[in-house]
Amino acid sequence: MPRDPADTARAAGGDGARTAGFPTVFVINLERSTARRADIAARLGALGVPFRFFTAVDGSGLDPEQVQEYDGARRRRQFGRDLTRGEIGCLLSHRGVYARIVAENIERAIVLEDDVHFAQDFPAVVDALCALPLDWDLIRFLDNPKLARKSRRLATLGRYGLIRPATASGGAYAYLLTRHAAEVLLALTARTALPIDALHSQVWRTGLETYAVTPSPIVADDVVASTIGEARFDKQVALSSWRRALYPLTRFACKLDEGFGKRASYAASRARDEAAARRLAAVPPPAGLLPAAAAPASTIEAPQLAGKSLTFCLTTARSGTAFLASLLALADDADALHEPAPDFHHALADVRSRPEAALEFVRDRKLPKILACPHRHYVETSHLFAEGFYEAFVALGIPFQLIVLNREPRRVAESNWRVEAIPGRTKDGLGFLLDPRQDGVMKLPRWERMSDYQLCYWYSLEMERRKARYAAERVQAGGVVVETSLEELKDWTRFRAFCARLGLQVAEEKRETHARICAVKVNPKSKHRRKWTLVPLARQERAVWRALGSAAGDLGATIVARYGPAATHGAE
Repeated sequence: MPRDPADTARAAGGDGARTAGFPTVFVINLERSTARRADIAARLGALGVPFRFFTAVDGSGLDPEQVQEYDGARRRRQFGRDLTRGEIGCLLSHRGVYARIVAENIERAIVLEDDVHFAQDFPAVVDALCALPLDWDLIRFLDNPKLARKSRRLATLGRYGLIRPATASGGAYAYLLTRHAAEVLLALTARTALPIDALHSQVWRTGLETYAVTPSPIVADDVVASTIGEARFDKQVALSSWRRALYPLTRFACKLDEGFGKRASYAASRARDEAAARRLAAVPPPAGLLPAAAAPASTIEAPQLAGKSLTFCLTTARSGTAFLASLLALADDADALHEPAPDFHHALADVRSRPEAALEFVRDRKLPKILACPHRHYVETSHLFAEGFYEAFVALGIPFQLIVLNREPRRVAESNWRVEAIPGRTKDGLGFLLDPRQDGVMKLPRWERMSDYQLCYWYSLEMERRKARYAAERVQAGGVVVETSLEELKDWTRFRAFCARLGLQVAEEKRETHARICAVKVNPKSKHRRKWTLVPLARQERAVWRALGSAAGDLGATIVARYGPAATHGAE
């Protein structure tokens, strides 16, 4: 258990205007993590939220066999490996907070880990939750877009929703709980095999009325390494002899128990939730929270972005964006990332059906992570930026530069076709590419009758259209737009000139590293599957151009200007 934290607990945060009726806020912080301590104090202080530090248990110095609260034998039976020392330290830290809540008879509390970021309306969200006529024990703030699609919605709080999660989602970096919940969790953690976030998810064991807020007004920092450690994601079985032989049976029994418990508890709560939803529907909209359509344009203030340079990429899938990020990482004072969390991919399904979801994602999840990056230059090379998120950055008034990474449409189409990324059809196509059914794309009549390759070619053309349009808009707005290709990037002199146009400096001593990166095959064909077709690809492409008709506008001329006359392959 942690030592008495009286010497590290203190009130902080603004003028203390939210002390009356606002839950007690505990921030779990390792004594050696002084930088995190200062960062979280500044964030909460800016929101005017008082809080208390709670000294975390440092798991690096623990011997799991000597921790009475940890049931190692059961953990190994059910999961094939022990909790890491960091996970055990995290468990004991949260348990220590529960003990303090119970000892001080605190009715409601918020528990935070020290690596979180907040939306500006976070305090208003908490006020609204506490004012609801609803019996709850635990409300989790989970940065997981899938929750909204797999859960039961009870209430709308401005642009947020209160849901009962249908899945056992992980994450214990931020949650609101009652004293009763603290008592229950304190008793359950007296001897447990579960990490604390897994215990929160297992409502069939806790018996707590557990809800979540989506989208979350609190997100964890994925840029700074977690003090718990990455080893917790290792699922490799660490057993020997007869225990390994029995493990498939014990693991199956565990999964069966969890599956039944999750589904049974969710089904049993349906009647209560429907009654609660009817009751909450009659509650007036909470003060301080605007509906999604009227929400402020940005929760990120201009001074926070001062001196920060943002650069994004206009390109297609299978164009070499991971390669581009690895090269740009050579630049001084730059965070060059390929598809960092929170990835645009996680919000893509919502954006297709509800475009305003892109603005919410960028404002509440992406921008806080960008601001947390330590360097002056932030460069992200995800091709998904052009699939609904460009408009969000423009709407928020966030200045940014653009890289236009070119690859001929046919080569892009062939590559996606061979890896089975088919728009509107396959898993990867549905998850990562534009869909011919969504709004805002060139309409492709009778697309259901098109071949897989034709859909891939349509995607390439639609992305070329977007590249041309977005680049022209940024230039007109006075932004920096730089075009390049893989061939140009592999030339050291041209690469440095390309970086200079973006305001990035690459030292001469990085030349050898650049050469090593360039020696690695981009988009290796080993990932391609054998494909054959009776209809020549050029003929299929001509059919796509004919189907698009006037919707293509002057796209053919744009492609010819960028790649040469052969690139349109029969456009009429």
